[in-house]
Amino acid sequence: LAQGITIGNETPQKPLIMARILSMLFCHLALFARVGNSFPLRKSVSALVLNATLEEGRPDSATYFEVTRPDLRRCVAPMCGGFYIRRVNWPKTRCPNGRNAKDCYVSDLDVAEIGSSGSEKFQHFISQFTNGTALVRGDFAPVSENFTGIYKLVATEAWISPLGLKSTKGDIWRFTDTGIRCIAAPCFSLHAVLLNGRKVKAFSGVDLQVTNASADMDVRAHQQLSDHNLIVTGRKTRVKVNGVRAHVFRATNFYTRVLTDSCTVDSDCDETAWCRTVLGGVESACTRFAQLGESCEGATLPWFFERCAPGLTCGRNADFPGANGECIEKDSGLRAHVGD
Repeated sequence: LAQGITIGNETPQKPLIMARILSMLFCHLALFARVGNSFPLRKSVSALVLNATLEEGRPDSATYFEVTRPDLRRCVAPMCGGFYIRRVNWPKTRCPNGRNAKDCYVSDLDVAEIGSSGSEKFQHFISQFTNGTALVRGDFAPVSENFTGIYKLVATEAWISPLGLKSTKGDIWRFTDTGIRCIAAPCFSLHAVLLNGRKVKAFSGVDLQVTNASADMDVRAHQQLSDHNLIVTGRKTRVKVNGVRAHVFRATNFYTRVLTDSCTVDSDCDETAWCRTVLGGVESACTRFAQLGESCEGATLPWFFERCAPGLTCGRNADFPGANGECIEKDSGLRAHVGD
């Protein structure tokens, strides 16, 4: 809070006293921002609180793709027979050859980092993706040294439309519930990031009625929204709530995240993975072991914890016990604690 300041023989007058009162009021209101589900703040205050979290979503906005068409050319795979993809929300996509095009050819979708292509769940996802009713966050990678200039798409996240729809008209955004709760509506508690862009906005609600989603789909969508896992296509609209202008996103389609292969114990996974708690701690999923030179362990949330592959150990700095380590060979002669 502002402290009393004396300049010469003068003392603070009414403007400073009023500033102190307003500052105290703001602090008390901010305390209510995260208490229960029925204590929202007015727009001006909630927007200030939300601004501190806007930068957090920006890394999640890049490299999202969708399929535009199958490749019907007749030649030897992998040079033919794949599909064409585009970067969502952009008229052109930068292809691996450095050229900007309407879409780019890839020979295959590689889901090894997030699940098994042989599992029923990911077979269904791959089918939906190639049909254009799913999204992938990922990047291009060479197929092999034997096929120069031919690339595949390596997935790091998988998203599927429960409605079975292709991306419809409108921009595609990733939504997160910040947890802010208000004493009066509207409450700008939703943080939205434009996929493959830099735009970040605060919304007071997402309207899924236009999508004709079933009651079960609607419940699942809002559950995933609270877990940072809802991508929505549509347009923003302005409405007035309690005399205050609110921003509501009218959805025409939405995507929920396909989580990695579920498991209960390590033995449920193959030799390349272990059973780790996933985001939010709701379930566990088979997660790829960290490899030589990759980050491991450290004081972090369970769903960010990385375990080294068999034959490796986590080398950590003894001076920083909470910091992440690096996977090293057990018989390399290096100490498990790098700083020892």
